[in-house]
Amino acid sequence: MRLAEAAQYPVFTLDLAAGYLGINPPYTFNHNLGASYDTSVSLPIFQGGAMLARIDQAKARQHQAEAAARAVKIALEHRLADSRLRYNEAQRQLTLV
Repeated sequence: MRLAEAAQYPVFTLDLAAGYLGINPPYTFNHNLGASYDTSVSLPIFQGGAMLARIDQAKARQHQAEAAARAVKIALEHRLADSRLRYNEAQRQLTLV
């Protein structure tokens, strides 16, 4: 879900290339320290609601997983209560014998 939300924000990149750049390597090394620098900023302007749909889908999956976990917890609590009841009944029958 965090990735889907982060996709809405601008991305800033800094590119660096080193080596023999240009047609005059001595000048390149003396002037630019032998490297070429480039920056770019990309903005998601219009995605047609795709980002919001991904965020909603991630939230729905999270809610679905939480509901499944609650269902498993409730089922285990019921099984434990049933087991306790049968254990107590068996203990009472054992004392009668």
